Amino acid sequence: AGSISVVGEGNSTTTNLQQGLAKAFCSWGHTNHPNGIETFNIASITDTGTGENKPNLTNNMAAAEAPATSGGTTYYGSGGSTQIFNCGLGPVGDEHSTSQFRHLAVRNETGPQDGDYMVIVVYGGLA
Repeated sequence: AGSISVVGEGNSTTTNLQQGLAKAFCSWGHTNHPNGIETFNIASITDTGTGENKPNLTNNMAAAEAPATSGGTTYYGSGGSTQIFNCGLGPVGDEHSTSQFRHLAVRNETGPQDGDYMVIVVYGGLA
């Protein structure tokens, strides 16, 4: 039901296209809260502190451990300098959630810091 198998290069493996599609994504700037610049399956973004945001899904994931990735956060500093922060996704509080992800942007020299542009992509199965 809606599942499509694709034969990979060399005709030796098969990939399920439905499982490989992004189930949610969002790009946002710190000043764009609560709505992202470009979103899919993201209802809102909660700003929970310096460098920390929690994107809230419109439709929950089937498992709390859904694979998710974050792009580097860009910060345009004084004098026009551009810096890329380390970003990560982690549990909300002490537990993973099927409806929310924790996004943290950290600048190596100074710790958590709000960026000008953040990105996440979520894969896995929807509930």
